[in-house]
Amino acid sequence: MALFLEVRVRPLPYLMNKSPPLRTREFFAATAFFLALSIVFYLPLFINSAVFIFRDLYPFFLANQHAARELTAQGCPAQWDPFLVLGRPFAADIQIGMFYPPLWIARSLPEAIGINFNLALHHCVAGLGMYTLVRLRGLTIPAALLSGALFSWGGFLISMDSMPTALQSISWIPWTLCAFTVWLRTPTLKSIVVGACSTTLLILGGMPEAVLYQLVLLSAVFLEADSRANFPGTLKSFGALVLLHTVACLLAAVQVIPFLLFILSSSRASGLSAANILDYSLQPSGIFSFFIPRRFYNELGIFNETAALWEGSLSKAPWALSLYLGVALTLVPSAFRLLRARQTVIWCTLFFCSLALALGSFIPGYEKLFEWMPFLKALRYPEKFLFFSHFCLCLLSAYGLCAIENCPEKVRRWYSVLCLLSAAGLILAATLYTKNPQFFLRVLGHDLLRAGGLLLLLSLLFALTRVPVRSKAYLVVGLCMLDLLSAHRHLLPSLPLAEILSTKTLPIVQKQNQFPPRVYSNFLTLPAEIQDDDQWQFQKALLALGSGSFYGISNINAPSGVTLQDEELLQEAIHAIPKEKIIEYLGSLSVSVLPSSKALPYQDLELRKDSALKDVFVYDLKTSQPRYKLVDKLHTLPSQDAVRASLPTSSFGEAFLGSNPYTEDRVREVTPLSPQDSVTLTDYSPQQLKFRAELAAPALLVLNEAYHRGWSAQINGRDFPVLRANYFLRAVFLPAGRSEIVFSYATPGLLLGAFISIVTILGLAVALSKQNGAPKTLER
Repeated sequence: MALFLEVRVRPLPYLMNKSPPLRTREFFAATAFFLALSIVFYLPLFINSAVFIFRDLYPFFLANQHAARELTAQGCPAQWDPFLVLGRPFAADIQIGMFYPPLWIARSLPEAIGINFNLALHHCVAGLGMYTLVRLRGLTIPAALLSGALFSWGGFLISMDSMPTALQSISWIPWTLCAFTVWLRTPTLKSIVVGACSTTLLILGGMPEAVLYQLVLLSAVFLEADSRANFPGTLKSFGALVLLHTVACLLAAVQVIPFLLFILSSSRASGLSAANILDYSLQPSGIFSFFIPRRFYNELGIFNETAALWEGSLSKAPWALSLYLGVALTLVPSAFRLLRARQTVIWCTLFFCSLALALGSFIPGYEKLFEWMPFLKALRYPEKFLFFSHFCLCLLSAYGLCAIENCPEKVRRWYSVLCLLSAAGLILAATLYTKNPQFFLRVLGHDLLRAGGLLLLLSLLFALTRVPVRSKAYLVVGLCMLDLLSAHRHLLPSLPLAEILSTKTLPIVQKQNQFPPRVYSNFLTLPAEIQDDDQWQFQKALLALGSGSFYGISNINAPSGVTLQDEELLQEAIHAIPKEKIIEYLGSLSVSVLPSSKALPYQDLELRKDSALKDVFVYDLKTSQPRYKLVDKLHTLPSQDAVRASLPTSSFGEAFLGSNPYTEDRVREVTPLSPQDSVTLTDYSPQQLKFRAELAAPALLVLNEAYHRGWSAQINGRDFPVLRANYFLRAVFLPAGRSEIVFSYATPGLLLGAFISIVTILGLAVALSKQNGAPKTLER
């Protein structure tokens, strides 16, 4: 932050009043302002120990962070998660944020407080970053406060609370723009390092595509620079951006390298069809939600707390639940008085192009464009382009307020516009109520009255001629903040964390030296009586459907943050099994519990009578096999694909291996098991398992846990290869006699990434310490 505190703000030449420098006192006062806003917004959640439970926040983020708390207690960093599917890499998944510093603080706090602290912190970071950026551009303090408030508490970023990884990454973009703005004035290594550090936090935040957002905005900042003012040339600026992002990747190597190795086994991007992606396009009517805090009523006329940019089921709801910025947008036309022609072209082009791309399927030829442009594929859902529209409007609103502060004639014009818009809104609301009261109450009535009333209040504020213009500007900021907080306070449904934890369907707790219980919940469907899909009961049902990991239940088909190919192939194999053999197959994978909203007509199921959720049947599988076993019936097939293809028709008590010289030799050594042969689990932790075996002859030990190349095996202190059995499982050949077996997991690439990150930090420290003659101020 010291870099920005050294910078004296260059007032724009066409402002009537010169802006003071960005001083330390001002910076900390702004920090206190945005921190107070965050606390006020989340205060009800802090008081009630409640958390938001909408969309990805609940089944992914909360479950992952809960698992991170539990796993970190057993080994730091937590590298393997035994609770999802058959187990999965944990630290390597960038969406977990194991190496993201703010989450370290959040996980050290009580759970509900930590979750809400994380959200509040990043809204504060985003608002303060936008404030600093606007001040560095020479605008006044009220304009910077307004821009920071709109950016952080406007509808788009508030919607990110349902996707905290996106919020974590996006909140650091303004800081990189600040660093690049300083560099454009006086190129120094210090500004590059600050920009690299903010970009590092962006990457570690868990939304890698946010780097593309940042690159677009960095390009816009450079293009609007005045080449006549001795700004760095294009080649030098391009080199600085390359250096900035290269250093950021090196600093984040501890996460980036394991993630890249992990993502190689992912089919997430290729698995999303264009048709599926275009389902989440912005509805044309959603454009009005920039101005009107649209409330959603479903087909039954029931009001949902969640605001909407669409009409229909929430099952295909956009992740941007709101775009609302409110009356502040009436300031935008005044911005063009201050902007140069080049700036106007750049920011208006970015706004309209991003808004058009957000419309997706409503734009002719967009689907073909999507297939041919890697940039569109990287961002996937069209609504993500709304970030650029949101950013542009926040910046232009700040310029508009600054113009009104410094141009008295603009105040009178704006006052007239406010009066006209207020009258139009109120007249339209009255007309709708007179002609169609039901439509007025269900659709636009509340929204139009709110917008018209706010505009009227704002016009009355500027009618006070004896109040100084600067004071009016601060009052505008306050009014806009009250409007945004009231409009978005109930955007997401919430529930006390204690109530969530009390809804366990399976009251089973993992104990030392025991595997976590495993559940398969694909038989569960939503209870029929849940009609309003915006209520918390829907989220409870979602828990039983796919979030058993939240309670330490090893769920064989829970959704994972990054969809793995093996997970998808496992689901295909399960669906390919004949119905009469499905329970036997699930039992062979150590599935011990089966929840369902319907009574299941399968044999070998025992109904449990202590189910906690209404209308959810919980069955125990009588055929459930142990999580580890000795196998003496072995077969080798030409390839792993052949192994997977043979599963639906094979016997589940046998083991199938891919053919290679090692397995062929070992299979010939295996003989039928004797009654005295045994294997015992002596110690269990997510990242290390220990067994003791007594064998008369060689045999194969099979674990019903996922095969992954990060696992290694030592038998009596010697390394043995970990094999892939039945395509999905882990196995190792055991010699005859007494054996001590240890399975250990190490995240591939973690040590290399940590080494690169540490060396980069040391190198930057040395480079900065040797930098001589750095200017104390960067004012040109």
